Amino acid sequence: MPPESIATASPLAESGTPDVREAGKSYLFALAREMRQGKRMLPDAVARYAGTSEIRIAIASDGSVAPPQLLKSSGNPELDQAALAMVGAALQRTSVPASLLGNAFDLVLPISFDSTE
Repeated sequence: MPPESIATASPLAESGTPDVREAGKSYLFALAREMRQGKRMLPDAVARYAGTSEIRIAIASDGSVAPPQLLKSSGNPELDQAALAMVGAALQRTSVPASLLGNAFDLVLPISFDSTE
């Protein structure tokens, strides 16, 4: 999952002050890095499938993050659950930067699985 595809999903990447945009990009790259690590730990059963799940993340202005929600299924319940687990784990390990506090925002992340990776 290239971080560039995640960064374009963020409303922060295109709005707000330059500091907010930069903090938004940094946050997305940090999430992407954590998700890539989580992807390596997926069970072999999931690794043989391919598909893309769309996951919504809602971040409140105080920096609290709601549990990720499945917006669009990959068509495979195992992949969808793996995507939700991967994003949830990445959110637990990635703090919202202080410069983003005071801004409530949603992110929609396409999580792609490819059996050839």
